[in-house]
Amino acid sequence: MISGTLSEWETLKSYLPEVFSRAFAYLAAHGGDLETGRHEIEGSAFYVNVEEGMTRDAADRKFEAHARYIDIQLLLEGDERQDFITHANHLTPTDDRLERDDIAFYPDLDPAETVTMKPGDFAIYFPGERHAPNLAVKSPAMHKKAVFKIRADLAEL
Repeated sequence: MISGTLSEWETLKSYLPEVFSRAFAYLAAHGGDLETGRHEIEGSAFYVNVEEGMTRDAADRKFEAHARYIDIQLLLEGDERQDFITHANHLTPTDDRLERDDIAFYPDLDPAETVTMKPGDFAIYFPGERHAPNLAVKSPAMHKKAVFKIRADLAEL
């Protein structure tokens, strides 16, 4: 998991695959005017889901992971907490949809690490990294974010 802000991207980008820069360039070209829904950048291999909705109470958190795609979750409006678990490869999914939908859900597990996001903050999750997005910072509130989905082979990992 990598987290940062858009203002730090120029410093970070030389350490990461070039396809990540294409995601941030797409965002810069389209600004915050992206409508909710799926926007294909390079077909199903690289796209962005723009989501808008209420954050959830931590009691309702669900950890998820992906097998084929990298997530770049970038907050556009509001605030959001994301929890993540490191060294959790021993966990068995409670709802495994990896084959069909590239997502599996995992049992709640403490301790979890937390990142609190404001507009312009991002979190990058690589395949297998368990994360619980869309959590309320204090109480449930509206937020909007862009979730870039990048097929892992495009990142040459």
